[in-house]
Amino acid sequence: MEAAVHRDLVKTEQWPKVAGVTLSRLLSLHATADYGGAVRTGAEDAALALNDGPVALEEVEKMGNFFPNEGGLENQAGG
Repeated sequence: MEAAVHRDLVKTEQWPKVAGVTLSRLLSLHATADYGGAVRTGAEDAALALNDGPVALEEVEKMGNFFPNEGGLENQAGG
């Protein structure tokens, strides 16, 4: 997913570069937190995620009906 976002959205300038960097940082934190083994995330990482999360979500919301089904993201999860 990360590669597709960078290839299809960031490189085509449909998303700003800062949103791509933010998404990559959040995905890296997610991977470390879930699969890091001896490597752990801490309070500083949580604060970073709380700051970065809304930035990424704002860019997704701006995409509106970019996604294939009618209604944007709210219909992706069946709701």
